[in-house]
Amino acid sequence: MPTLHHDHTGHDFIYVKEVPERVLEMCTNQHNLRKDPPLDIAYWSSKMEEIAA
Repeated sequence: MPTLHHDHTGHDFIYVKEVPERVLEMCTNQHNLRKDPPLDIAYWSSKMEEIAA
């Protein structure tokens, strides 16, 4: 369930309520402040495991 939000400085954010693995299946890149490198699935998988523990 995605929801779109706007802050007072013109930035948009989408928050997603979904199984993380399902969301990652739909992604090809990950965003950071300067560029959008390819998705590092191993990194995000380890983060999910870390949070679940």
